[in-house]
Amino acid sequence: MEINYNIGQSLIVELEDECFVGELKLVNKDRTRIELCNVFDFHTGEKISGNQIFYKSDIKSIKIINNDIVEGSTSGNHDPSNDIITEADKQATTLLTSCELQEIETHCKNAQYIFKTDRYYHDAIKDMRRQNEIVLNLESCQAGRSTRTTIITVATRQNVYVFDILSLGRVYPELKGVLEAPRPKKIIHDSRKIVDNLKYRQDVELKGIFDTYAAHIGVGGDKSLWKLEDCLKKYLNLPENFIISEKNINWHERPFDDNRKTITSKKVLFTYKLYECILHDHILKKFYKTCEIFANVYSNNKDSVEVASDMASNKNSSINEIEDIDLDLPIEMETDR
Repeated sequence: MEINYNIGQSLIVELEDECFVGELKLVNKDRTRIELCNVFDFHTGEKISGNQIFYKSDIKSIKIINNDIVEGSTSGNHDPSNDIITEADKQATTLLTSCELQEIETHCKNAQYIFKTDRYYHDAIKDMRRQNEIVLNLESCQAGRSTRTTIITVATRQNVYVFDILSLGRVYPELKGVLEAPRPKKIIHDSRKIVDNLKYRQDVELKGIFDTYAAHIGVGGDKSLWKLEDCLKKYLNLPENFIISEKNINWHERPFDDNRKTITSKKVLFTYKLYECILHDHILKKFYKTCEIFANVYSNNKDSVEVASDMASNKNSSINEIEDIDLDLPIEMETDR
């Protein structure tokens, strides 16, 4: 791995079991060591005081946060000749900006932990009902109906709600009504075990599902098992361990701590970003191209008289520019898994 970056760029540095975000302050002469300032641990969200040094031998990967490579560094050490974006740059650059990552961190810190049917519970239900779509995840339901429902985490555009079902006792009618309604749409990554758990453990028939795993298969992805982390790496170019390993996480243990709240919040927030990427950059790609062609029918015509005549006649001749759009998305899920 070559260390060729500009001073001032925001980087994601992936180690074996850790992930840090910070601003590049220094690269040593033989390019075997980097120093970052304004560093925070991405897994925990904790800000780390002082500058942090990372050695090439310990670094698994480095990703550039994409607005930095497009806009260039404002540092006095910035070399404009390095601003040419190569294919290697694209592969090393995330699709999320610094602002988006900071927004995710803020939402994680402000996530609302709900363990009783109080005002916060009812405010959350009202917020969810107002949405066109929400992101949904269940923790510790790898065995579907065979495990107790522990945590249901929901993200809206502005908020994250962590419903502690173990403490609440069950899914109450207000939450059940939102989950069973066709709207808001429920964005989920691999919904099969979640649907099974809710149906047999909580008597909830989940409706209005947009499954990002099914969407991945539908846009041409292979049918092997793709975890959320795999899709985040493929579509958003994030490091492999961006989502912290859960091998030592016990979702049944109480009291519930901030570390687990951060982990479950990050999952739904990054699922939201994955949904937006697959929907707009892949599923609707042909549709957006058609809209672009249609929108420029008049502006691309150099003959002003012809354009004026067409506009005045209301013939709407440019409607012929719109063709039937075949999204080519016959999503066929395997039934033996």
